[in-house]
Amino acid sequence: MQNRIVHRHEQWRMEGLKIGKRIHQLIRLPRLDRVYIHLMNLRKALRSSLLLLLAANAAALARESATTPVRWLEQPVNTSEIISQQPYEFGCGYGAILNALYFTPAGRAVVESFGVNSNQERMKYLIDHYGMKPSRAYSSGTRQRSDGVCCRDLCDLYNDVRADRGLPVLSGRYLSRDQGESDQALLQRVHDLLANSLLRGEPPIVHLRSEAVHYNPKKKDFVWDGLMSHFVTVIGVSTATSDDGSFSIDYLDPADGQKRQMLAYVDVRNFTALRGDNEHFDWLNSRPFISVTGGSLYLTTQKQPWSSRSEIYLHYAIAR
Repeated sequence: MQNRIVHRHEQWRMEGLKIGKRIHQLIRLPRLDRVYIHLMNLRKALRSSLLLLLAANAAALARESATTPVRWLEQPVNTSEIISQQPYEFGCGYGAILNALYFTPAGRAVVESFGVNSNQERMKYLIDHYGMKPSRAYSSGTRQRSDGVCCRDLCDLYNDVRADRGLPVLSGRYLSRDQGESDQALLQRVHDLLANSLLRGEPPIVHLRSEAVHYNPKKKDFVWDGLMSHFVTVIGVSTATSDDGSFSIDYLDPADGQKRQMLAYVDVRNFTALRGDNEHFDWLNSRPFISVTGGSLYLTTQKQPWSSRSEIYLHYAIAR
């Protein structure tokens, strides 16, 4: 932006030099009628230059406004403070909760109330005090399983942490397409869910799933198989959806403690996707979820054969 302003000032300076040179030439002319003609020409040239510069300035400002993402957090994210789930391989849900809390004023006080200082100790605190409670999603056992925490249990776990410290309860929901819902309506609904939660001061937690097509010898056909799931913390979205409904999402990745961006869109090709957990689930058809992509968003899809089709999609959200 600063470079464009400097460039416009240079354009003005050059126009001024040209006008000054022509006026100097006119002063030396003997006839007033020729002076008048030249002055009128100068007036037209100056008016045209002003209109061109104003139009260029307006276009540049419009482009700047359209491409600048909006952040709704009450304080900026210090990338050196982003919390990583390590060394817990299946601790992304706890890491997402800590990142959702740590970058809001009320939430930071909650994290500090744990009475421990390191991120590893904070992760262990959540597992010991909340992960070991009975699961509501599964018929038996605790929330913490061998492969982490499922979506509904993480929502209960997070709300327990919040309720113990007087914070408002959040709601969890699957982000599957409603019956008869168009692509644009699905994208707008999910965008509004994330944006409204951010505007209320609550960074949402979203659950991502990846899957790929493999050949099933028993069925003698190609089928969709789940690959991996992962929780991340949303810290910003673009101000509005684009013409095709897609929108950008800024998020904190607990896998390595980095801030990244992904694009949310609806794939034009049909795919089948799982909704639910390992005990209660459905396979839904006809592009049932919003797909996402990003430069560092893999979820093991990079390990699939080059000929295998894969998808990463927004599966579940915990938001206010």
